[in-house]
Amino acid sequence: MGDDIKWRRLMLELPSFVFCLLRGDNEVIGYWCYFPVSKDIYEKGVLGENINKTIDLDDVHDFFIPDEYDLYFVDFFVYQHNLGFATNPKMHASFMKFLIDSAKNGYFIRKIFAHTSSSYSIKLCRNAGFSFVTDHREHRMLGTDGALVPTKIYEFNFENGLQSKLLSLNPKAQAIYAAHFDKETSIAPNLRILDTKIEQIELDIRAVVVKTLDDDWGRVPPHIQQKVDERIASAARKNAAFNSENYADLRTKLEFFDLRELQDLLTSKSFGTLFNLRFGQKDSLNIKFDQLSELRNAIRHSRTVTAAVLKEGEAATLWFGDVLGKKLKN
Repeated sequence: MGDDIKWRRLMLELPSFVFCLLRGDNEVIGYWCYFPVSKDIYEKGVLGENINKTIDLDDVHDFFIPDEYDLYFVDFFVYQHNLGFATNPKMHASFMKFLIDSAKNGYFIRKIFAHTSSSYSIKLCRNAGFSFVTDHREHRMLGTDGALVPTKIYEFNFENGLQSKLLSLNPKAQAIYAAHFDKETSIAPNLRILDTKIEQIELDIRAVVVKTLDDDWGRVPPHIQQKVDERIASAARKNAAFNSENYADLRTKLEFFDLRELQDLLTSKSFGTLFNLRFGQKDSLNIKFDQLSELRNAIRHSRTVTAAVLKEGEAATLWFGDVLGKKLKN
C-alpha cells in the first residue's frame, strides 16, 4: 500500500481532499479520501497496477485552476458499528456537497476510479453506478467464503453517468454537471465550427502518419506505444464487446492518440527530418500544436476563450489546413 509516512505527507499537503463525517464534536463515523492525479497515474491505476507504491506529490494535483480533473478514490471507510441505513445517506450527501462546491468554482470531476477492498465499498460503487474494470494485480481481501481474492477496481465517468443513481439522487449536482458536459448546447456556433475543424486536422495528421510510416506500428517510439497500448487494454477491460485484436496496426491504434501524442510522434528524434518536408522545423511545429491544443482544450472544457487564444488557434487551424493539403514531390 505504500508507507504510512508517505500517505501522511500527502494528506498534510492536500488536506482539502480528506473528509470526515462526525457525530457531535469528536466522534468519527467514517471518512473518505481521494486525490486528483495525473493522466499517467490514473491510467495505470484503473488497469489495476499498484500505484500506491510509487505515487508521490508530483503525481497529485490540487485544484489550482478551473478545469476537469480525474480522481483516485483512495479510501472510503465507515466504522463497523456505524454501518447501516442512517449513515449511507450522510456519506452520499458529504460527497455531493464536495461535487457542488467544487463545480461552483470551476473544478469539475471527469472520471473517478476506486480501489475497493471490502464488500461494503464494492456495494457502494455498484449502487452508485460505478462500473467494474478489473481485479487489482497485487492486493487481496477476504472473500465471502473466507478465501483471499483480488481487490477490485471500479470506475465512474461523469460525462456518461449523468442519469446514474449517484447524481440523480441530487438534482442540483446533476443539473450542474449536465450543463457542463452538454457540449452541443453550451458551445458557441463559431467555436463548434473550429472544434470540428480541429477534429478533421487530427484525422488528417493520422492519415499522413500512416502513409509516412507505411502503417508500421513498430516504428512508433516505445514510450508512445506503451501509453497507447495501455489505453487499448483499459478499453478492453471496461467493455466485454471490445476486441483489442481489431487494433493491431498503426492505422487503428492512432484512434487512441491524442493531439499531444501526435505532436510527440511528429517531433520525435527517432524520425530525424522525416516529417520536416511537410511540417517544417520542430520548434515552429510545436508552437502550432500548442496554439491548437490551447484552443481545443478551452472549447472542450467549457473555459472562456480569450481573444488571443481564439486568434492564435484560428491561425494554427489555417496553417495545419495548408500544410496538410499541400502535395509533396516524391
